[in-house]
Amino acid sequence: MDEDSLRALIAGGETATVEFKSSAARPIDIAARICGMANNRAGGLIIFGIEDATRAIVGIRNPSLTQDVVLRAARMVKPPVPLGETSVQTWQLDGVTLLTVAIPPNSGRLYQYDGACQVRRGTNTVPLSVEEITAFVHAHGLARWELLPGPTWMSEDDLDLEAVERYLSQRAERSRNRGRFGAARDLLPALNAVVYDAATDRWRPSNAGILMFGLDPQLAVPQSEVVCIKYAGQLGVRSYLDRKNLRGTLPELIDQAERFVAQYVRVGGTIRGFTARTSRSTRRRRCVRLLGMPSSIATTIAVAKAYACGCTPTVWRCAARAASRRNYRSRIGLGCGLSPCRVTRYW
Repeated sequence: MDEDSLRALIAGGETATVEFKSSAARPIDIAARICGMANNRAGGLIIFGIEDATRAIVGIRNPSLTQDVVLRAARMVKPPVPLGETSVQTWQLDGVTLLTVAIPPNSGRLYQYDGACQVRRGTNTVPLSVEEITAFVHAHGLARWELLPGPTWMSEDDLDLEAVERYLSQRAERSRNRGRFGAARDLLPALNAVVYDAATDRWRPSNAGILMFGLDPQLAVPQSEVVCIKYAGQLGVRSYLDRKNLRGTLPELIDQAERFVAQYVRVGGTIRGFTARTSRSTRRRRCVRLLGMPSSIATTIAVAKAYACGCTPTVWRCAARAASRRNYRSRIGLGCGLSPCRVTRYW
């Protein structure tokens, strides 16, 4: 920044990223302003030696003392705001001394001062609400949704221990740790399926535990329901021939979605003796993106994929085409992204 840029900022007045201060009287006042700008995506600039109302250039008497107050205020913020060597600069303008403090853009940290997370709103510094803090944490990936506790009314009794046993039975022999855990309930904390709630002094199911082992996951996470639709045409609009609302745990949803897709997918093959074998070329075509595969027979399938954050489901459409009308029908996985591709087990 040069002198002309500084004059332009002063002429523009205070904004969400620029604040004027005639002096740095108390560190507690400066700390709140630094905290508010540190929580902004664009950071900000504090100019000392400018009157707020008139924008008059009055200057500061002791630049060294002002700089010490600023650095002390930056350390009062939790965590301390990092100010580099070039963050604090002095300027000679119209015969007086100014001091500028450049607050770096927010890199994902949430700063707080005096027990509140301040943020710059227009020309004011205000505390963030609980909803805004939660949105900030999720937007910057500071908290993983799957590890957060579920609804307060849920307890460990809302988890299906038989589902936990089925999950453990599919793990490798070495990772079962039978000597350490005597029951499936003892293994829930290690799987991050439950989270300890210090406020209620009890274990509560996490969002991941609800989706993987819940007795009724959609009761707590309604957006986890999957809608499968077989439309009458290729455009995926108006009338449809079949529709299924799938409910259950994530493994159950995957299996149900695979069965729904498989019942409408034709797979070519040959019969040798009493054994039906799917041709290698046909299987390969099933394992690629099927939208670009030419054929005379087409079945349009749309699956609504619900996201954990609760946003509007995104509809994925794919055309599952058969090679010819004489294809032998056989159960096979669809490798188009809607479910795990399991074609390789036939090779």
